[in-house]
Amino acid sequence: MSPAPPPPEIQAYQLMAAGRFAEALPLAEAAIRGQSVCLPTHGMLATILFHLGRRHDAELVIEQALQLQEGSAEAYNALAHVSQLLAQHERSNALYRRAAALEPNDWRFWHNLAASERSMGRLREAEEACDRAIALDRTRYADYQLRSELRVQTDERNHVAELQRE
Repeated sequence: MSPAPPPPEIQAYQLMAAGRFAEALPLAEAAIRGQSVCLPTHGMLATILFHLGRRHDAELVIEQALQLQEGSAEAYNALAHVSQLLAQHERSNALYRRAAALEPNDWRFWHNLAASERSMGRLREAEEACDRAIALDRTRYADYQLRSELRVQTDERNHVAELQRE
């Protein structure tokens, strides 16, 4: 007796990760069919469509997903990523903010929000998000680096003492 195949969203993810977007598409579509909650799979489907050059369809998936019942932080993080690919930076930022609000104890969402804020020139907000990410996981050195790049560090205003404590 052979094991059951993985669910369609897992198969779609594996194919997408292998760059086999056309093969992943029907599996991702099947995975969201009939869903009433915003899922990370919506972001995956939009990403697949983007990579297939179907930007308009990717936009439609995102718009439809945002009309569904509230999903997880992972769902909004995935939608934020593809929104960024689609150059929808304000929407991407709002979705990263939503992900961080839903899972405020997960450094990943604060890191993504910080990067988004930085890309929009909102450096104070980016630094605050970096501070949150660092407070949640002090071993994530990329967050220290991102924060250090947000402003000119001076003798009076820097993070040296904090870094020496770490």
